Amino acid sequence: MMFIICLCQINKPFDFLQYEFVNYGNELDHLRKLKAPVKSEHMDDVVNLRLQGLTLREIADKLGITLGKVDWLLKAANKKG
Repeated sequence: MMFIICLCQINKPFDFLQYEFVNYGNELDHLRKLKAPVKSEHMDDVVNLRLQGLTLREIADKLGITLGKVDWLLKAANKKG
């Protein structure tokens, strides 16, 4: 099923936000593409370190990855079961 959408941009003339119509477009062209399933060499390490009681920041420092990545991996592991 294909949907046609209105493309707009936000303008702020005279300190008042408003939408300005730009064009029509296909919805599928503007949706985020699904990513491949989570595959990370760090997932098991992150889960094990968390079970040992380490904070997310401590895990990130220990593995040399970002705090956001640690959080993301824990959420993905939780969904995975």
